[in-house]
Amino acid sequence: FPVTIFEIQKFYNDNIEKFSSDRNLVKGIFMKVDKNASNIEKLKKWYRKPDSDALDKIESFSVQNAVIYNYFMDEWTGLEDVTGNMPKVKDNPSSYLQKRSTIEIVDDEYCYLLYIKDFILIGKPAPLEYIKPQVLNVLKNSRKTDFLRNYEQELLETAVKNEKVIYY
Repeated sequence: FPVTIFEIQKFYNDNIEKFSSDRNLVKGIFMKVDKNASNIEKLKKWYRKPDSDALDKIESFSVQNAVIYNYFMDEWTGLEDVTGNMPKVKDNPSSYLQKRSTIEIVDDEYCYLLYIKDFILIGKPAPLEYIKPQVLNVLKNSRKTDFLRNYEQELLETAVKNEKVIYY
């Protein structure tokens, strides 16, 4: 039961209120680095404004020094999936997202750097690119149901026509 991109987009737009996000979503970069790593101050500068040149430097630095390097600038990720790798943020995550585009936490061993390019709060419409599999599944199931209903109706009509079924 093939579904076109146009059909997915139309269904999403027509039903956007039904697709509210059940979690805080973010796009960005997360790094966990030894707090004593050389050039960490440069890394902190690069991650605050990650243009293409800075991204190259961040990636090069992370290959050599990062315990965790997670690049998700082009895909929505649950905030909890990212912050699960760092000490707890003291503020409510929703208010923190609205106030800042960067989070920097240092503990006894590591420096945790999170750059947030974009975010969507719980309860706001989830972006289509994030829920596209769900929309596709809904459309496919709807088509299957319609197909089965029509097939059943055709079988019944054929049986009645051939006098294989008699209504009382």
